[in-house]
Amino acid sequence: MDSRKLTEYALNIDNPKGFDKAIMFQRHLGFTKHNYPLLLEQILAQVPESEAIATVADQHGQPY
Repeated sequence: MDSRKLTEYALNIDNPKGFDKAIMFQRHLGFTKHNYPLLLEQILAQVPESEAIATVADQHGQPY
């Protein structure tokens, strides 16, 4: 997983499309773009146990 998906989108309060996620991650889970490695570690630990389900692709690629 590219860490920029966290640091530049999901945990970035200044991103117009990701700020709401950043607020949720910080307020409810304590994650910010400054401590993203902890979140990334937890995500990657779950990958082998999780099934990816594809949705409709768009101009940004294939979301799951």
